[in-house]
This record gives sequence, structure tokens and C-alpha cells, in this order.
Amino acid sequence: MKGVENERANPNLVWNTFDEEATILDVSTGNYFSLNPVATEVWNGLHQGRSQDEIVEIIAQKYETDPEMVKADVIELIAELRESKLWS
Repeated sequence: MKGVENERANPNLVWNTFDEEATILDVSTGNYFSLNPVATEVWNGLHQGRSQDEIVEIIAQKYETDPEMVKADVIELIAELRESKLWS
């Protein structure tokens, strides 16, 4: 898996965060995406240039949960973002 810190969001995206949830619009396709609060934290971390490990550490500490479980979820989410062409 290539490092997320060398990747960027699709330039055709417009997004907004409301009530800790992100809504993303791909203006080139008209597709909308909605992220729950934890996925929004991952999205924000990606945009801040944080590494996958940094994002995992922040979320695991904030929610006092197992870092390995968080890591698996973060990897899965990033794969979904890539598959949806939101992040590459």
C-alpha cells in the first residue's frame, strides 16, 4: 500500500463538515458521499497530511480503543475512498 501522505483528494470534490459528519460531492459525476464522525476524522487527517499511523494513533487514543482494530478500519476506509475515486 502506498503512503497516504503522498496522495491527495480528487480535485473535483467539494465537501463540508456539519455536526462532525462530512458530506462530499464529486462535481464531475454528481455523486454524493457521507462520512460518519470517525470517517470524517480520517478524512480530515488525510487532508492535514498525516500518515496512516498518525491517524490511527489519534483515533485510538481519542476513543480509547485497540490500535490494531482502528488500523484495520482505517485501511478499509482508505481503500473505499480510493475505490470511489475520492482519494489517490
